[in-house]
Amino acid sequence: MSKKDLPKNWHQLLAICVLIGLIGAVYPVLFQGGSPLAEYFSKQIHLELVHEQAVESYMEDTLFGEGEPSLDDYQETLSEDERNTIAGNHFPLDKGVALMLLLCSFLLIFPKFRKTALCHSLLFISLWILMQSIATSLNGGKKFSELAVLAHATRWVMPLVLWGALWQLKAGKRRQVFEKYIIIIALASCSVTFAVHGWEAFCQNPPFQDLLYNTFSIVGWNMSPQSNAYILKTVACMDIALAVLLLILQRPGIFLWLAFWGAITALSRITAIGLEAWPQSAVRIANGALPFILFYVYKNSKPHNREKISEQH
Repeated sequence: MSKKDLPKNWHQLLAICVLIGLIGAVYPVLFQGGSPLAEYFSKQIHLELVHEQAVESYMEDTLFGEGEPSLDDYQETLSEDERNTIAGNHFPLDKGVALMLLLCSFLLIFPKFRKTALCHSLLFISLWILMQSIATSLNGGKKFSELAVLAHATRWVMPLVLWGALWQLKAGKRRQVFEKYIIIIALASCSVTFAVHGWEAFCQNPPFQDLLYNTFSIVGWNMSPQSNAYILKTVACMDIALAVLLLILQRPGIFLWLAFWGAITALSRITAIGLEAWPQSAVRIANGALPFILFYVYKNSKPHNREKISEQH
């Protein structure tokens, strides 16, 4: 792909999408109690502060010892308030890291900053989002939370794609960017994310059911459970089919439909819950942004280059 074949302004578009997605991810860190990673560390610290050995000793003495053991012999040295204070010491750091990454993302929407070493902050943004997904899986508490890393693939891949593109362009390797990095990574992440969402919909994930109930109630349709299940299974089949076709056919029309569908599902949080759910929509912008970038690249490349890229993948 020659220089004149490159679509214009796609870096700017992707940088803005990275910023919007990060705002959605950072909002709960600043205003809703912390990130999933901070929550995970807090739980681990609480477990460490509980005297597990003392509890085990008390149980053993109760079951197998002679006489009734005294609780005073196993009393914890820290009160609950003290444990909460210690377990919450890392939350200011959590907010500080989030704010720093947000500032870096904001600066990168300006082209002059993308030409500096600041572009490498995209690596840390991607890593931070990936760690939040891993923590979500470890925290559990929700159905399919163990699939968070895969379900969030487009979120943590999007900054990585932009970083790779900027770094490679700086080195003058434009061909490798589009053919080996953006295409492969973006295709894989989109396919995985939509396939996982399709599986969740097929298994009737409760939050998905609520999205349908609440959204259609706005237009006055009191959806029955049967209709809800039918729509979710239809959506599931479409998502999984598109995830497969995305890897096989790689046509602009498929990318455009995925971009449209990704945007619709992200905005459904607002239609179902209200404007206060905008962070939930913002954090999902990658579900529509990455397929749109693929559409933009393929649509603006020459036919023979497009065919060559498809043959390589």
